[in-house]
Amino acid sequence: MRKPSKGKDEFRQEVEAFLAVHPEISAARFGLLAAKDRAFVPDLREGRAPRPSKMLAVRRWMATYVAVMQVRQRQMKPQRRLLAALVREMAASGGLPPGLGTAPTGVQGGAAP
Repeated sequence: MRKPSKGKDEFRQEVEAFLAVHPEISAARFGLLAAKDRAFVPDLREGRAPRPSKMLAVRRWMATYVAVMQVRQRQMKPQRRLLAALVREMAASGGLPPGLGTAPTGVQGGAAP
């Protein structure tokens, strides 16, 4: 078996770093989405040397994923702030049942209504 070149080793490290930062994506799902191959990451870990065109396509997919996630996070921040403000306002006005604004649903004991 040939030793992977430095560029391919760096690529594997990029993929591993991406997966570490995005635990919501399994190795199989990443391979399917980024390379159309569920075995892409395990094969890469075993020393597979993808073609330069495949590495470019995977790098583009990773960059696009990061950009899309950043946009989604920016869009969600105002919604989260608004929801938090509404919960605080309702709790202050007595519009929420006791404890609803302070503990996750289902944490308090008692029978369901």
